[in-house]
Amino acid sequence: EEHPSLWGGLIDLDPAYSPASAADAVMTLVTGAGAGEDQVAFRGDRRYGLRLVRATIAANDGIGLRADATYVIAGGLGALGLKVAHWMVECGARRLLLLGRTGLPARHEWDTTDSPRDRARILAIRKMEALGASVRAAAVDITDAAQLLATVERLATEGWPPVAGIIQCAGVLQGRLVGDGSDDDFEAVWRAKAQGTRNLDAVTAGQPLDFFVVFSSMASFLPSAGQASYAAANCFLDAFAADSRAAG
Repeated sequence: EEHPSLWGGLIDLDPAYSPASAADAVMTLVTGAGAGEDQVAFRGDRRYGLRLVRATIAANDGIGLRADATYVIAGGLGALGLKVAHWMVECGARRLLLLGRTGLPARHEWDTTDSPRDRARILAIRKMEALGASVRAAAVDITDAAQLLATVERLATEGWPPVAGIIQCAGVLQGRLVGDGSDDDFEAVWRAKAQGTRNLDAVTAGQPLDFFVVFSSMASFLPSAGQASYAAANCFLDAFAADSRAAG
Protein backbone atom coordinates (compact mmCIF):
# COMPACT_ATOMS: atom_id res chain seq x y z
CA GLU A 1 0.00 0.00 0.00
CA GLU A 2 2.77 2.46 0.94
CA HIS A 3 5.38 1.29 -1.60
CA PRO A 4 3.61 -0.67 -4.37
CA SER A 5 6.71 -0.56 -6.56
CA LEU A 6 8.57 -2.65 -3.97
CA TRP A 7 5.86 -5.28 -3.51
CA GLY A 8 6.86 -8.80 -4.40
CA GLY A 9 4.49 -11.10 -2.54
CA LEU A 10 4.07 -13.43 0.43
CA ILE A 11 4.76 -17.17 0.50
CA ASP A 12 3.59 -19.17 3.52
CA LEU A 13 5.44 -22.51 3.50
CA ASP A 14 4.23 -25.68 5.17
CA PRO A 15 6.20 -26.08 8.44
CA ALA A 16 6.47 -29.80 7.67
CA TYR A 17 8.41 -29.20 4.44
CA SER A 18 12.03 -30.27 4.20
CA PRO A 19 14.47 -27.59 3.00
CA ALA A 20 14.43 -29.17 -0.47
CA SER A 21 10.63 -29.22 -0.63
CA ALA A 22 10.47 -25.59 0.52
CA ALA A 23 12.97 -24.56 -2.14
CA ASP A 24 10.99 -26.41 -4.83
CA ALA A 25 7.77 -24.68 -3.76
CA VAL A 26 9.37 -21.23 -3.93
CA MET A 27 10.96 -21.92 -7.31
CA THR A 28 7.62 -23.13 -8.66
CA LEU A 29 6.11 -19.77 -7.86
CA VAL A 30 8.88 -17.44 -8.88
CA THR A 31 9.40 -19.15 -12.23
CA GLY A 32 5.84 -18.42 -13.28
CA ALA A 33 3.65 -21.31 -12.18
CA GLY A 34 1.90 -19.06 -9.66
CA ALA A 35 1.07 -16.28 -12.13
CA GLY A 36 -1.66 -13.99 -10.88
CA GLU A 37 -1.17 -14.83 -7.22
CA ASP A 38 0.94 -12.66 -4.93
CA GLN A 39 -0.04 -14.24 -1.60
CA VAL A 40 0.21 -18.01 -1.55
CA ALA A 41 0.21 -20.69 1.16
CA PHE A 42 1.46 -24.27 0.75
CA ARG A 43 -0.01 -27.09 2.80
CA GLY A 44 1.13 -30.55 1.85
CA ASP A 45 0.77 -30.91 -1.91
CA ARG A 46 -1.87 -28.16 -2.11
CA ARG A 47 -1.34 -24.52 -3.00
CA TYR A 48 -3.79 -21.85 -1.76
CA GLY A 49 -4.30 -18.30 -2.97
CA LEU A 50 -5.61 -15.56 -0.67
CA ARG A 51 -9.32 -14.76 -1.04
CA LEU A 52 -11.68 -12.56 0.93
CA VAL A 53 -15.13 -14.16 1.07
CA ARG A 54 -18.32 -13.52 2.96
CA ALA A 55 -18.62 -15.78 5.99
CA THR A 56 -21.74 -17.54 7.20
CA ILE A 57 -22.08 -17.10 10.96
CA ALA A 58 -23.88 -19.85 12.82
CA ALA A 59 -26.54 -18.88 15.35
CA ASN A 60 -25.58 -19.22 19.01
CA ASP A 61 -27.17 -18.81 22.41
CA GLY A 62 -25.00 -15.88 23.50
CA ILE A 63 -21.81 -15.59 25.48
CA GLY A 64 -23.34 -16.61 28.84
CA LEU A 65 -22.34 -13.95 31.34
CA ARG A 66 -22.68 -14.75 35.05
CA ALA A 67 -23.35 -12.66 38.13
CA ASP A 68 -20.98 -14.78 40.25
CA ALA A 69 -17.86 -14.15 38.16
CA THR A 70 -15.31 -11.41 37.55
CA TYR A 71 -14.66 -10.18 34.02
CA VAL A 72 -11.52 -8.28 33.05
CA ILE A 73 -11.54 -5.76 30.21
CA ALA A 74 -8.13 -4.53 29.05
CA GLY A 75 -8.53 -1.16 27.41
CA GLY A 76 -11.67 -0.99 29.51
CA LEU A 77 -11.55 2.78 30.02
CA GLY A 78 -11.47 3.59 26.32
CA ALA A 79 -14.55 4.25 24.21
CA LEU A 80 -14.69 0.66 22.91
CA GLY A 81 -13.98 -0.90 26.30
CA LEU A 82 -16.69 1.10 28.05
CA LYS A 83 -19.22 0.20 25.38
CA VAL A 84 -18.40 -3.50 25.73
CA ALA A 85 -18.52 -3.23 29.52
CA HIS A 86 -21.99 -1.66 29.47
CA TRP A 87 -23.23 -4.38 27.14
CA MET A 88 -21.83 -7.04 29.47
CA VAL A 89 -23.66 -5.53 32.44
CA GLU A 90 -26.89 -5.52 30.44
CA CYS A 91 -26.23 -9.23 29.75
CA GLY A 92 -25.88 -10.10 33.44
CA ALA A 93 -22.25 -9.39 34.42
CA ARG A 94 -21.99 -7.92 37.92
CA ARG A 95 -18.24 -7.72 38.58
CA LEU A 96 -16.03 -5.85 36.11
CA LEU A 97 -12.38 -4.86 36.30
CA LEU A 98 -11.59 -2.15 33.75
CA LEU A 99 -7.88 -1.75 32.97
CA GLY A 100 -6.41 1.30 31.28
CA ARG A 101 -3.02 2.93 30.90
CA THR A 102 -4.37 6.00 32.67
CA GLY A 103 -6.80 5.50 35.52
CA LEU A 104 -9.46 7.69 37.07
CA PRO A 105 -9.26 10.09 40.03
CA ALA A 106 -10.05 8.68 43.47
CA ARG A 107 -13.77 8.18 44.02
CA HIS A 108 -14.05 11.09 46.43
CA GLU A 109 -12.81 13.36 43.62
CA TRP A 110 -15.26 12.19 40.97
CA ASP A 111 -17.72 15.04 41.51
CA THR A 112 -15.04 17.72 41.36
CA THR A 113 -12.85 16.62 38.45
CA ASP A 114 -12.65 19.19 35.64
CA SER A 115 -11.41 16.74 32.98
CA PRO A 116 -14.07 16.22 30.26
CA ARG A 117 -12.55 12.82 29.45
CA ASP A 118 -12.69 11.68 33.06
CA ARG A 119 -16.22 12.99 33.51
CA ALA A 120 -17.38 10.96 30.49
CA ARG A 121 -15.73 7.79 31.80
CA ILE A 122 -17.11 8.33 35.32
CA LEU A 123 -20.61 8.81 33.91
CA ALA A 124 -20.29 5.55 31.96
CA ILE A 125 -19.24 3.66 35.09
CA ARG A 126 -22.04 5.15 37.17
CA LYS A 127 -24.58 4.03 34.58
CA MET A 128 -23.25 0.48 34.89
CA GLU A 129 -23.38 0.66 38.67
CA ALA A 130 -26.95 1.92 38.49
CA LEU A 131 -27.77 -1.38 36.74
CA GLY A 132 -26.39 -3.32 39.72
CA ALA A 133 -22.78 -3.92 38.76
CA SER A 134 -19.63 -3.47 40.84
CA VAL A 135 -17.06 -1.78 38.62
CA ARG A 136 -13.38 -1.36 39.49
CA ALA A 137 -11.21 0.90 37.32
CA ALA A 138 -7.45 0.49 37.60
CA ALA A 139 -4.46 2.19 35.98
CA VAL A 140 -2.50 -0.83 34.76
CA ASP A 141 0.02 -1.27 31.98
CA ILE A 142 -0.90 -4.73 30.72
CA THR A 143 2.52 -5.07 29.09
CA ASP A 144 3.94 -5.18 32.64
CA ALA A 145 3.25 -8.76 33.74
CA ALA A 146 4.03 -8.17 37.42
CA GLN A 147 1.77 -5.13 37.63
CA LEU A 148 -1.05 -6.99 35.91
CA LEU A 149 -0.73 -10.05 38.15
CA ALA A 150 -0.69 -7.91 41.32
CA THR A 151 -3.90 -6.16 40.26
CA VAL A 152 -5.75 -9.41 39.56
CA GLU A 153 -4.51 -11.02 42.78
CA ARG A 154 -5.64 -7.97 44.77
CA LEU A 155 -9.22 -8.60 43.68
CA ALA A 156 -9.09 -12.13 45.08
CA THR A 157 -7.90 -10.86 48.45
CA GLU A 158 -10.84 -8.45 48.50
CA GLY A 159 -13.32 -11.27 48.05
CA TRP A 160 -14.13 -10.85 44.38
CA PRO A 161 -15.11 -14.07 42.56
CA PRO A 162 -12.60 -15.78 40.23
CA VAL A 163 -11.96 -14.32 36.79
CA ALA A 164 -14.18 -16.10 34.27
CA GLY A 165 -13.62 -14.04 31.14
CA ILE A 166 -11.10 -11.74 29.46
CA ILE A 167 -11.81 -9.02 26.92
CA GLN A 168 -8.68 -7.58 25.28
CA CYS A 169 -9.48 -4.39 23.39
CA ALA A 170 -6.41 -2.36 24.34
CA GLY A 171 -4.48 -0.78 21.51
CA VAL A 172 -2.22 2.04 20.40
CA LEU A 173 -2.50 3.81 17.04
CA GLN A 174 0.38 5.56 15.29
CA GLY A 175 -0.03 6.98 11.81
CA ARG A 176 3.48 6.65 10.38
CA LEU A 177 4.70 5.34 7.04
CA VAL A 178 6.78 2.22 7.47
CA GLY A 179 9.99 4.00 6.44
CA ASP A 180 9.47 6.85 8.89
CA GLY A 181 8.96 4.89 12.09
CA SER A 182 11.59 3.80 14.60
CA ASP A 183 11.93 0.51 16.43
CA ASP A 184 10.47 2.20 19.51
CA ASP A 185 7.43 3.37 17.52
CA PHE A 186 6.78 -0.18 16.35
CA GLU A 187 7.30 -1.61 19.82
CA ALA A 188 4.80 0.80 21.43
CA VAL A 189 2.03 -0.38 19.12
CA TRP A 190 3.06 -4.04 19.15
CA ARG A 191 3.35 -4.41 22.91
CA ALA A 192 -0.14 -3.14 23.75
CA LYS A 193 -1.78 -5.88 21.71
CA ALA A 194 0.80 -8.67 21.48
CA GLN A 195 2.65 -8.56 24.81
CA GLY A 196 -0.47 -7.41 26.63
CA THR A 197 -2.39 -10.41 25.32
CA ARG A 198 0.40 -12.82 26.24
CA ASN A 199 0.41 -11.41 29.78
CA LEU A 200 -3.36 -11.68 30.14
CA ASP A 201 -3.12 -15.28 28.96
CA ALA A 202 -0.32 -16.05 31.43
CA VAL A 203 -2.12 -14.45 34.38
CA THR A 204 -5.19 -16.62 33.80
CA ALA A 205 -3.35 -19.80 32.80
CA GLY A 206 -5.02 -22.85 34.32
CA GLN A 207 -8.24 -21.01 35.15
CA PRO A 208 -11.47 -22.36 33.62
CA LEU A 209 -12.30 -19.24 31.61
CA ASP A 210 -15.66 -19.03 29.85
CA PHE A 211 -14.07 -16.93 27.11
CA PHE A 212 -10.96 -15.01 26.08
CA VAL A 213 -11.93 -12.42 23.46
CA VAL A 214 -9.40 -10.34 21.54
CA PHE A 215 -10.34 -7.39 19.34
CA SER A 216 -8.40 -7.56 16.09
CA SER A 217 -8.79 -5.24 13.10
CA MET A 218 -9.35 -5.28 9.36
CA ALA A 219 -5.91 -3.68 9.22
CA SER A 220 -4.50 -7.20 9.58
CA PHE A 221 -5.68 -8.16 6.09
CA LEU A 222 -6.67 -4.98 4.24
CA PRO A 223 -4.08 -2.38 3.17
CA SER A 224 -3.82 0.55 5.58
CA ALA A 225 -1.21 3.16 4.76
CA GLY A 226 0.65 4.33 7.84
CA GLN A 227 -0.47 1.37 9.94
CA ALA A 228 2.23 -1.24 9.39
CA SER A 229 2.89 -1.73 13.10
CA TYR A 230 -0.84 -1.83 13.88
CA ALA A 231 -1.41 -4.40 11.13
CA ALA A 232 1.40 -6.59 12.49
CA ALA A 233 0.02 -6.41 16.03
CA ASN A 234 -3.44 -7.43 14.85
CA CYS A 235 -2.02 -10.29 12.77
CA PHE A 236 -0.56 -11.55 16.05
CA LEU A 237 -4.02 -11.47 17.64
CA ASP A 238 -5.48 -13.43 14.72
CA ALA A 239 -2.78 -16.07 15.13
CA PHE A 240 -3.15 -16.11 18.92
CA ALA A 241 -6.90 -16.74 18.64
CA ALA A 242 -6.43 -19.51 16.07
CA ASP A 243 -3.70 -21.18 18.12
CA SER A 244 -5.71 -20.95 21.36
CA ARG A 245 -8.78 -22.48 19.73
CA ALA A 246 -6.69 -25.28 18.25
CA ALA A 247 -5.30 -25.97 21.72
CA GLY A 248 -8.81 -26.22 23.16
